[in-house]
Amino acid sequence: MSFDPISYKLLSFDIYGTLINWEEGIYGSLLPLLSKLPSSSPHHPSNNTPSQTRHFLLSEYTKLEQSIQKEEPTLTYPLVLTKIYTQLAASLSIPITSEEATTFGSTIGSWPAFPDTVLAMQKLSKYYKLVVLSNVDKSSFSRTLSGPLSGVHFDAIYTAEDIGSYKPDLKNFAYLVENAEKGFGVKKEEILKVAQSLFHGMLNIPL
Repeated sequence: MSFDPISYKLLSFDIYGTLINWEEGIYGSLLPLLSKLPSSSPHHPSNNTPSQTRHFLLSEYTKLEQSIQKEEPTLTYPLVLTKIYTQLAASLSIPITSEEATTFGSTIGSWPAFPDTVLAMQKLSKYYKLVVLSNVDKSSFSRTLSGPLSGVHFDAIYTAEDIGSYKPDLKNFAYLVENAEKGFGVKKEEILKVAQSLFHGMLNIPL
């Protein structure tokens, strides 16, 4: 079956990893933590290639994120990030302050957009309704929208904070379908989910 772009009326975006380069943002924010390790540690950046260090940090981040979101689905994303930082530091026996963890939790709005994101979204807005379905909270997304996504207009913004759960919980996708029909008269078969992550985007399920 061929892809027919004109059969859709609404594009739903997973923001972080799809429009925002979350890997670059996370990696840059976590790298100083590893620099606190003794130089003899196998995880100290000096003992690994940048690619190896990046893989280690992002893998550990992802495992902790999924665990925390599953255990505490109503926890706002900055607090999820704060817990990730705290737990990662503890697993590496790195002493940190609560302020350091909180600072990491507030970095979301500074994560960069991919170079072609803003222009592409401006073009797509001429043909489709653009809707956010994100795992972050409203405040964090607001900082992203006024920062790296400045110039992009979304017709609706649905966050985990609004829904009370994190993707890939099916409740989040049901919320999207219900509100797209209520707000725009768009049926579920007219929604295209745009996401980089198969885990968070659940591209294998019917909307």
